[in-house]
Amino acid sequence: TPRALGWLAWQRDVRGIMYWTATHWQEVDDPYTDPGTYHETEVVGNGDGVLLYPGAPVGLPGTPIPSVRLLQLRDGIEDHDLLTMAACAGTPAQVRALRASLLAAAPALDRVEPTAAQVAAFRRLAFDTLGPAGADGPCREPAG
Repeated sequence: TPRALGWLAWQRDVRGIMYWTATHWQEVDDPYTDPGTYHETEVVGNGDGVLLYPGAPVGLPGTPIPSVRLLQLRDGIEDHDLLTMAACAGTPAQVRALRASLLAAAPALDRVEPTAAQVAAFRRLAFDTLGPAGADGPCREPAG
């Protein structure tokens, strides 16, 4: 799931995410009906490299259409921000609990199949760690 990129980046203290391309659909006639958008030797990547779809086939010429992958990637970036703020605001014990909770959802780079309950659990723990200070806590730089 693209959402997990934010979690994995936070777990490993990665400072950014690069997605190789957002509109790689030129290998198919219609990316809406043929998901095999990436071909390399015997491997076909369904939707790989497609975060935005062309609007023309659905009556919106010149308008990019967001994919579910793009929306999941956005959610993962938001989760990364939440985890970062919670880790900054929390005690060492709270941060360890947060890392343990996230580890249950994403135990390894090749084992990321979280349940909805696992995602809800680490998000709830992060919000609880932030407490009432929320985004105005000690980790945010003053505006202006």
